[in-house]
Amino acid sequence: MDTWDEGSGYDGSMGRWSRSMARGFLAWLDVPPGAGWVDVGCGTGALADTIAAAARPGKLAGVDPSSGFIAAARDQLGVGADLRVGDAQPGSNGRLPSTTSGTGVSPMVVVSQVVACDT
Repeated sequence: MDTWDEGSGYDGSMGRWSRSMARGFLAWLDVPPGAGWVDVGCGTGALADTIAAAARPGKLAGVDPSSGFIAAARDQLGVGADLRVGDAQPGSNGRLPSTTSGTGVSPMVVVSQVVACDT
């Protein structure tokens, strides 16, 4: 099984960095409580878990193309987040979860390096 298909292998390599940087990153963003969050490229849920614990989101959603990562994120976050298999690539209309809370934040910490760009 590839590290990019399965959650525990990813957590041992990249996930640990996401966890160690998440609190400082959220403090830097300074988003007010009650905002809706969509974690694009949520992976195994390291950032989303920190958002749930520290940012007091109105709604929390995450999307990742790996079903293995989404399964790991669901194990970690439980039913408190809307987690879906999907992506933010051009042409994937309607696959990103909506926060519907009026304010929306969508951090793309690691995934911005791998999202395709048509320009």
